[in-house]
Amino acid sequence: MHRIPRGNITFAILAGERALSVDGDLRAARYWFDAAYQDAELSGDPEQLARAALGLSGVWVHEHRTCTDWERVRTRQRHALLRLDPRSTLALRLRARQAAEEDYRAGTHDTILRLLSQARGAGDPVALAETLSLAHHCLLGPGHGQRRLRLAQELIGQAARTGRRGDALMGLLLRTVDLFLDASPTAERSLEELQGMLAAKEHRAIGFVVSAIKVMLTIRAGRFEEAETLAAVCAELGDATGDVDATGWYGWQLVAIRWLQGRGAELVPALSEMVHSPTLSALDNSYLAGLAAAAAEAGDRRTAEGLLARLRGPGLPRSSTWMTSMYFMIEAAHLLRDTDTAACAYAALAPFADLPVIAGHGVTCLGSAHHPLGVAALTLGEADRAAEHLRAAVRQNLALGHWPATVLSRHRLAQALALRGDPGDEGPGAARRQRSSAWCCPGRPPGPARPAAASAAGGAACTGCWSWTGVAPWSGTAWAWATWRR
Repeated sequence: MHRIPRGNITFAILAGERALSVDGDLRAARYWFDAAYQDAELSGDPEQLARAALGLSGVWVHEHRTCTDWERVRTRQRHALLRLDPRSTLALRLRARQAAEEDYRAGTHDTILRLLSQARGAGDPVALAETLSLAHHCLLGPGHGQRRLRLAQELIGQAARTGRRGDALMGLLLRTVDLFLDASPTAERSLEELQGMLAAKEHRAIGFVVSAIKVMLTIRAGRFEEAETLAAVCAELGDATGDVDATGWYGWQLVAIRWLQGRGAELVPALSEMVHSPTLSALDNSYLAGLAAAAAEAGDRRTAEGLLARLRGPGLPRSSTWMTSMYFMIEAAHLLRDTDTAACAYAALAPFADLPVIAGHGVTCLGSAHHPLGVAALTLGEADRAAEHLRAAVRQNLALGHWPATVLSRHRLAQALALRGDPGDEGPGAARRQRSSAWCCPGRPPGPARPAAASAAGGAACTGCWSWTGVAPWSGTAWAWATWRR
């Protein structure tokens, strides 16, 4: 990759820092910092040893996933920290990195937030900027939206003091992600600003996340073929950058596409392999939940029940993929008619009903959390509560511009209304109208261009993008095995 000037530790450290902050090249950064660490260990320079050990962690938290890599980097950082003056800002930066890594793996954030307070009082803008970013990464689960957004805004402000372009890009990226996670109508405006900065000069690590968000938006638009192509391009970019999430994110993008296409059973072979990948985050249980739902849809009840039993163990950590796990646990429970799991998942997810089910930094979106809550209520036979959630899901999915999720929610709402069987305005007639609405092409709302006969026939004559081929009330394809035929 590069030729290392042997003995020139300063050169290697500067090359590594440039690779991280300026270029976003995680693979090159690891190479330079590893070389610098080995040379610094031989030379006995404690500051250079610490800078190299710190750089080995990269820009994200939890970049080193395998046990071997993680222990190697952690041991080096502990060794370097012991040789530093504990009052130095470099020692503070190393302690913050160690705290964030430990907090993240434990699903907590208390230690990194305490060190953030220290960083604010230390007077070093670089130490503060790094600690703000680390703290943000430990708060990606639901329930921390406003706190995360404040951290991202503060990081953007600190970038003016550090003079490092990478800090400004990271702050804007985290702000953009926060807005998407909170379903803010200004999220795409923030994304556009970030893309403008990246157009001026590439930053590979942040560009990879932006490309993943664009895949998510294409899935929301219902352009599945295009989304699948973009997902492959995104995975190639992530791999070239050296991002450990390249494979996992690509897998989740395909899972979202296949599930929304009503082809969940096809995912069983790939998910069966992926659940054991050492590249997955220590907190990521979403592949297990996805496999449970796919296995249930494929009719493999034993596998699905076993996976749900594992997932219902002592509290799943509320990581960035926790809501996705809840979504698929509920889908699997619905298919298995497992009321206990449905009730537990409902109780856990209910406080976050108004959030979208987004994985990671905007990698995939399955629509409003009201949808799985409505499915859980259906599983429990609570038709009124299901209808309430699913009406909210339809509204929120429309607001998100998530047309496939809108179709799903409309069909589930039809099921809830049919189950309720109310003879009034929301009885069987309303159920039929909801089915008709669900059949309408999500990419082209009903309007003058849609023949009147299509409306009367429940969408049968619609020339849009979706065709309705069947209904299986207890199936994961209950939204009618919708197929894309644009």
